[in-house]
Amino acid sequence: MLPSFASATVKIQRAALVETRGSTIRDWDNYTEHCLSGCEVQETSTASNELGRAEQVTDRWELYAPPCADIQTGDRVIFHGEAYEVDGAPFKWKSPTGRVSHTRAHLVRWSG
Repeated sequence: MLPSFASATVKIQRAALVETRGSTIRDWDNYTEHCLSGCEVQETSTASNELGRAEQVTDRWELYAPPCADIQTGDRVIFHGEAYEVDGAPFKWKSPTGRVSHTRAHLVRWSG
């Protein structure tokens, strides 16, 4: 179970996969959204890379959510008005007793 300071609420956006021009992509024009409370979100790293004239910034965050969190690979997480992509598969973290303690997901945001 997460500690009492895990009091953030995030929005989870989920878009269906659609076929277009021979590729499978997410349809972000038509997504569903739900709130997830009892979370903690922490920045883990930030990095910049200068590509020609443009500078690209990559921010990485960790989302700690309740064990029953409805979050999947490919979802977007909205936190403090910023959109982050779920990077990889969320996983259920187990306590030493073997019970599921919380759900953890890596988040990433690119800009530039």
